[in-house]
Amino acid sequence: MSSDYVLYMGAIDDADITYINGHKVGSMWSWNENRIYTVPSDIMKEGENIIVIKQYDGGGGSSVKGSMFLENENGEKINIEGEWRALFYGDIRGPSIGLESTGLEIYIVKYGFEFQDQLKKRPKLLNTAGPNELASSLYNGMIHPLIPYALKGAIWYQGESNVGRAKQYQKLLSAMIYNWRERWNNEFPFYFVQIAPFTYSNELSPALRDAQRKSLFIKNTGMAVTMDIGDSISIHPGNKQDVGDRLARLALANDYGADIVASGPLYKSHTVSGDKIIIEFDFSEGGLKTVESGLSGFEIAGDDRVYVPAVAKISEEKIEVFSIAVSEPKYVRYAWQDYIVGTLFNKEGLPGSSFTSED
Repeated sequence: MSSDYVLYMGAIDDADITYINGHKVGSMWSWNENRIYTVPSDIMKEGENIIVIKQYDGGGGSSVKGSMFLENENGEKINIEGEWRALFYGDIRGPSIGLESTGLEIYIVKYGFEFQDQLKKRPKLLNTAGPNELASSLYNGMIHPLIPYALKGAIWYQGESNVGRAKQYQKLLSAMIYNWRERWNNEFPFYFVQIAPFTYSNELSPALRDAQRKSLFIKNTGMAVTMDIGDSISIHPGNKQDVGDRLARLALANDYGADIVASGPLYKSHTVSGDKIIIEFDFSEGGLKTVESGLSGFEIAGDDRVYVPAVAKISEEKIEVFSIAVSEPKYVRYAWQDYIVGTLFNKEGLPGSSFTSED
């Protein structure tokens, strides 16, 4: 074959990578655009040629629709519609990472097919993940291409979609930071934004916020706390100016030598003194302060881990909490609700992070 061909395939819902004789000839992510790919003549051969379409569907029905043919520069067409062999290879199920495969069964489908009509053995999709939730999708597409280039640091603002999987998130966030630094061979600073209070209606987001706080054990990291600028009805609160200011503080203090406080109060440790718990914080030098209505949102518990509201008062750089309902307190937590307005600040007016003293 002496001339290049053009492959016309109609619209593929949602994405495809297409190969001829093992050579990639094109790819596209669009559910309603026709695929038109140039096929170099040197990958074609006399006789049988094999076309493979690797298709991804993000939900809502999967289909390939439109005329399908090869055409050379002389206008000669080869119709390639008809029966195709299809291999269903897996689903991303639920919010967790992983594939569940149906095995290696081969199905015969007609071109112009609707997958969900033709593949009768296909299991029903359950909360199919979007492209931003596929394992390595964002990394391969957006991070890996940057690795040859130098960078000063990283800013990360994410976590809302992981609410309900706090322990997993802490492992994933830590692993990602280590992985990026290994790839760049650079212990660059990594600063992230704590997810803001929002009415998730499941009371699971405090654990995610605390997983982010606990990730600060990693060297050269920092967290911008947003306990005072959440929005009860918007998961993406509009006040990004304070978010930017707090991220800038981390960089200025840690990387550029500015004589400023980098963060709001972060839980450090606590001791029990009789029926009181005394809490110590990082970034509390010079004292703590609260809002006009006073401290609120503190709770304590004994061995039974049944938390009750606690009276809290500031004692210079520490906070004392107690409750008449708990005579032998062991655990303490603060702002442990999906949506809450923080009341704890340091002298610079930076908010304290929610926390629990439980492991």
